[in-house]
Amino acid sequence: MGKESKIGYGGGYTDMWYFSKIMPMAHYGVNTSGQAHTADEYLDLKGLVTGTKVIGATALDMLS
Repeated sequence: MGKESKIGYGGGYTDMWYFSKIMPMAHYGVNTSGQAHTADEYLDLKGLVTGTKVIGATALDMLS
């Protein structure tokens, strides 16, 4: 979506963690600016829209 992606790793917060031991996995999520799982957790709607577009474009690319 016009920006370079940042590659990182997060711990076992999805079921994907179990399957990654036996097969390659990719996990994508929008940035929560360090506010995840806090009392004042929030998600910027612009980031949500951008993230949704990235996931949709990736799915279309993989299925075409």
